[in-house]
Amino acid sequence: MKIVASKFIAIICVTFMPFIGYTAEPPRPVKNLGSCPFGYHVSGNWCVPGSSARNAIERDGSCPFGFTSSGNYCIGDKDALRRGGSNCPVGWVVSGNYCVKR
Repeated sequence: MKIVASKFIAIICVTFMPFIGYTAEPPRPVKNLGSCPFGYHVSGNWCVPGSSARNAIERDGSCPFGFTSSGNYCIGDKDALRRGGSNCPVGWVVSGNYCVKR
C-alpha cells in the first residue's frame, strides 16, 4: 500500500509541477526616477519596497508581457531586466526591450 501511495504522489508531482507558479525573487530597491512605483516608498535616492510591493524595473518603452506601467517603472510578479543585446540569458525570454525569467 505504501508503494502505491508513493507512486501516486510522484505521478501527481510530475504531472502538476509545470503548472506551479514561479516564485520571483523578493522585490529589490530601485533608483528613484521621480516618483516611486506602487508599493514602494522614498528613502534618499532610492525607492524601497513595502510589504505589498511587486518587482519593479525601469520602464524603457512598453512594459514586458505580464507587467503594468507605474510611472517610470514596470511592475510585475516575475523577474525581469532590460535587454542588453538581441538575446536573453538561458532560462529567460525576450519581451520587447526586456528579458523575463520563465
